[in-house]
Amino acid sequence: MTGRGRGRGGNAGRGNNNNNNSRGGRGRGGIRPKSTKTGVTKELEGNIFDLGERSSADLMRTTQIQITQYVGSIYGGDIMGELQTKKEFFAPLPTYPETATARMPAYEAFHNAKQSNNLAKLRKKKTRLQAEIDAIPISNTAEIEPLEEKMYDIDNEILQLEYEAGLEIKVPLDEEEKGLWKQRERAYGERVSRHIVNQQKAFAVILGQCTTRLQEKMHDDPQWETVDKNQKPLELYSLIERVVLKQTGDEYQPCNLVENLLAVLTMKQQNNQSNALWYEKFSTRVDVAESVGVNLTNSPACGTTATRQGHGETMIP
Repeated sequence: MTGRGRGRGGNAGRGNNNNNNSRGGRGRGGIRPKSTKTGVTKELEGNIFDLGERSSADLMRTTQIQITQYVGSIYGGDIMGELQTKKEFFAPLPTYPETATARMPAYEAFHNAKQSNNLAKLRKKKTRLQAEIDAIPISNTAEIEPLEEKMYDIDNEILQLEYEAGLEIKVPLDEEEKGLWKQRERAYGERVSRHIVNQQKAFAVILGQCTTRLQEKMHDDPQWETVDKNQKPLELYSLIERVVLKQTGDEYQPCNLVENLLAVLTMKQQNNQSNALWYEKFSTRVDVAESVGVNLTNSPACGTTATRQGHGETMIP
């Protein structure tokens, strides 16, 4: 009996241990981790573009900052600067060799004087030829026609010189300068080509951080085909901002208006926030509110201010 009791007790003990382990296992396995939406790029985990959430606009700004840093660390400063400033980057044109530029004033004066002399020479030649033609009887076409052909040639030379007078003057280069100029032109072309490729890569990174529902909304936009064809990140950013700020989520419109108005009125600057960051976040919140129909203009207050400033009782709608 005692043995059986110990056995049962032992079994019970093992059962308890098994039960504890089982419960522990279920506890650890049964707790689902917090769902986090992620994009394609692992290094940007948690930084995505989404819509329909109250925090979508703030998350969009934060994600743009993180993408700028990530893209810049991999693809360089040109594309990073473009994403930071929101202005498309254009590589500066190559500069002419400095030694040739130094000779420019003297060469320009020489070139202009030479053209003036050539024009004067041709015009005098034309005048003499015209006098010869006028001296020949009109009926003598055999002599007149060859002279008229020469006249046409002179006219064309004059037109050519007059056209060239309006073109940019470039100093002829020596062999060393030619090598330097060719090198700079090649470097410029490579920089332009590299930036176009980096724009396409940045485009892919940005699109990869868009949630499926945001991508579906963007595909419905009439500008999507153009944006997708050009593969320019700033055009994609503009499309994302327009769709996100539009807040097309399935929300009850009156509640949406009130929530976004309160989000503006109750927003406070955090102790560790710089004024620039605070202003950017506040402006984003205002943009979101206005995009869903919130009117932040207070007509009575505007009317009172206008009256105090002597503008009558005109009310701003």
